[in-house]
Amino acid sequence: MTHEDLLDIHALQNLKFRYIRAVDTHDWDLMNTLFADDANVWFANGAYSFTGRNRIMEFYRTLVGPSFISNHVAVHPEIELKGNGTATGVWRLVDTVHFLEDTPAVTHLAIKAGDQVNGAGYYYDEYIKISGDWKIKSTGYVRIFEQHEPAAGRNAHLRAEPSMGRRL
Repeated sequence: MTHEDLLDIHALQNLKFRYIRAVDTHDWDLMNTLFADDANVWFANGAYSFTGRNRIMEFYRTLVGPSFISNHVAVHPEIELKGNGTATGVWRLVDTVHFLEDTPAVTHLAIKAGDQVNGAGYYYDEYIKISGDWKIKSTGYVRIFEQHEPAAGRNAHLRAEPSMGRRL
């Protein structure tokens, strides 16, 4: 492994970390810089699939609104440089999402205000180097489990910071 390879792996890890931060902080300006123009995303085992950066950003802005409070953790990266400015990555995912309002956009679950979803799985990513910068070419995850906890019967009170974790 060369010094350049190590720098690329480090850059790819930072790319994924910025992606996770952008989701949890609703930083769509940052998110928009992370994808290739013709990128593809697929979530919830492919229940939600979108191609093209503009369509992907529309999806995030629609689904991940102010009432979507999340904590995503991506760890244990397995990054493989493929050559010709391409790479793949597999990441362990653990997440918790709190829904402050009914969320009909999550069609595979009947989400109501106050519900929480906990889950774990693996992200499967493809990356491409464009003009010297790594971009996400494809990302999606396959769940190991997903636990939907309805608000009814839970004694939980969520207080979310208006800044969503962003330093203003």
